[in-house]
Amino acid sequence: MAQSGDYTYTQSGGNATITAYTGAGGVLTIPATLDTYPVITIANSAFNNAAGHKVTGITIPNSVTLIDSYAFYGCTLMAALTISNSVVTIGTYTFAYCSALTSIIVGSGVNSVGVAAWAYCTALVAAHFHGNAPATWSGTDVFSNVHAGFVIYYYTGATGWTNPYKTYTTASESPPSTSTPSFFAFFWS
Repeated sequence: MAQSGDYTYTQSGGNATITAYTGAGGVLTIPATLDTYPVITIANSAFNNAAGHKVTGITIPNSVTLIDSYAFYGCTLMAALTISNSVVTIGTYTFAYCSALTSIIVGSGVNSVGVAAWAYCTALVAAHFHGNAPATWSGTDVFSNVHAGFVIYYYTGATGWTNPYKTYTTASESPPSTSTPSFFAFFWS
């Protein structure tokens, strides 16, 4: 175990796994590196401690590929969540009982979602998925006991989504515009 700032981590194969958070809370952007090691995993129950319950928002960096089971379980003050496109796997009960969450953004790389990943997030009204429907979706309780008006939004053109999807209402939305400037050439003769 090593400590870097507010994070306890293990190092293996040149990569870091966050195992605990010891900071004061607030809105956090998980670091992409700890002591030069790329952070690729947030371990089981890493933020499921007294310090983690003070977290009000979280952004997962592009280095992380796995958010393990119970990693943010019961972070009752977390109101905002953005998961980067690099994340492939979200474990079981990972964000369960995060009762202040109202809306989440799930990056395009997520391919596996564990049992009850967002269960009992009672204020959660929207999940915005930026990719195709995950290949592995563990049961119909991924979003159990969320807000009554809950909707899964997905980008128009993404594959695998249906309405309903695993019993949840869905709706398509347009991805953000990435406008490119127009150039006009005038030729005078």
